[in-house]
Amino acid sequence: MVSFDVVNLYTTIPHEYGLTAIEFWLEKFPSEVPDRIEKKFIIEGIKFILQNNYFNFNGESYRQISGTAMGTKVAPTYANLVMAYLETQMYERSKLQFGSQFHKYILDNWKRYLDDCFILWTSSLEKLNEFRNLINDINKSIQFTMEFSDKQLPFLDILITESISCDALLQF
Repeated sequence: MVSFDVVNLYTTIPHEYGLTAIEFWLEKFPSEVPDRIEKKFIIEGIKFILQNNYFNFNGESYRQISGTAMGTKVAPTYANLVMAYLETQMYERSKLQFGSQFHKYILDNWKRYLDDCFILWTSSLEKLNEFRNLINDINKSIQFTMEFSDKQLPFLDILITESISCDALLQF
């Protein structure tokens, strides 16, 4: 069992990478956007939100220059689209680096909830480290931590444990 988690996702998404991700999804699914709304309007609106996020701390005003603010309404959707875009790049790179069979395994078994990812790993520890390096090389600002165990692993506030199947118990 392996879990991956992005370090401070909301505040680390580079604006240009995030906008590229949004453009990617707008081009991939143009029918999801009402005809009356232009793609340029969406991009410019998101750019405005990203570049005009101000907050106060200890009586001083600051403008956030990296990522998106956790309190904005657009933040979860924006972060989710960025992560989905990063995953498309991960799938492409894993196919090039590890081959079609591994690529298919990742496609079928990689699970994600926003920036928390999980997979049952069936290959070597060396290949796992290569895979972690692959995903951390996609964008230097978006970095994953990794935890693994063959017995139990905390994930999304639950503890996932290895269990013995009923068939295995019946053989005793």
